[in-house]
Amino acid sequence: DDAFTREMLHVFRSCPSGNHVLQTLTVQFYPYSAASEVTDSLINLPALRTLELLHTNIPFACPNLTELSLLDTFEHRPGRRYTQQTFVSMLSNCPRLRNLKLIDALPVLVFDQLPRDPIKFTYLEHLEVASLRGRSLLF
Repeated sequence: DDAFTREMLHVFRSCPSGNHVLQTLTVQFYPYSAASEVTDSLINLPALRTLELLHTNIPFACPNLTELSLLDTFEHRPGRRYTQQTFVSMLSNCPRLRNLKLIDALPVLVFDQLPRDPIKFTYLEHLEVASLRGRSLLF
């Protein structure tokens, strides 16, 4: 629930030394949980290599991440999904990604508000994107 999500985020923020050793993290919530009040404050997890988020939208910054799966992160709930700014910032902070899976995880992207510099994934080997939403980009 939201209380557990807030507590988990508090632990990550208040114990930054622990964030420097964590290499794999999977977070799954049933029922859905959203960290909507913290979407602009990224959690720094510098040693993390693999991250999977299912039914939650925890914001993160992981410069050494090689595998990322965002699955059903409230794409269909406008007040609960990642903001465009947070989403782009998160992906920009993961330059070493090799595998990226985005399933029902895209924010609405407003074309004229996208950053001018593209996000570069030099090492990307596998990309999977799926969405039930008919439109993800607004012009």
